[in-house]
Amino acid sequence: MTFFEESEQQDFPDVSIRYYTLSEIINSVIKTGFTLQRFDEHRGWNDENIPWEFTILASK
Repeated sequence: MTFFEESEQQDFPDVSIRYYTLSEIINSVIKTGFTLQRFDEHRGWNDENIPWEFTILASK
């Protein structure tokens, strides 16, 4: 599914997407000296019972 006409998409800049694993994200927070205080998983936008988005609360 696309939201823009093909002609509109031609003007879009090229982008790179990097998929990080959850462990890479959490370990990076810890490795840079932050103290992980809270980690929350949020359901999908359509209330699917799968982790969709995450919130990390950390302090330094």
